[in-house]
Amino acid sequence: MMKFKNVIYVLAIMFVAVYTYQRNSNQQNSFLLANIEALSNNNEGGGHDEIDETLVPYKQLSSIDVFLGNNLFPTKIPCCISHSSKYSGCAKGLTDC
Repeated sequence: MMKFKNVIYVLAIMFVAVYTYQRNSNQQNSFLLANIEALSNNNEGGGHDEIDETLVPYKQLSSIDVFLGNNLFPTKIPCCISHSSKYSGCAKGLTDC
């Protein structure tokens, strides 16, 4: 009789654990789907076709080393280099390398 009660307890615990896991899994899946839909919707802003106005497309941030005065170590000066993607960007106002 004691073994039967232990089996019932174990089965009840397993049922609750599986039910809780499934509920959390479904909730996570719905959140994931909502995030994917939000990212794919260009009408609500934040779409991939919008480019920041402060950036120059097809450019990427880089730097050049310049020796200033009698310094033994170079100073890195930021500049822009060409890049193949229109979604890349470099700040307007920086010179080309």
